[in-house]
Amino acid sequence: MQKNRLKNFAVFTGIGIQMGATIYIGHLFGSWLDTKYGYQESFYDKWITLAAVVLSTVSVILQVIRFSNKK
Repeated sequence: MQKNRLKNFAVFTGIGIQMGATIYIGHLFGSWLDTKYGYQESFYDKWITLAAVVLSTVSVILQVIRFSNKK
């Protein structure tokens, strides 16, 4: 029982870390594009970060569905 609970905790912690890393990398890429192409309004930064949030949320939902189907 305790081992299963620890395994579940590790799986969901990994999902959270993956989500945070995806959003952060999207933000860094958008900032780099803004700097490269000279946008002052953070055009790429906002849109690529938003896309990273959407993609990471979809990824979390799919992983949770897969996890719940295993049980």
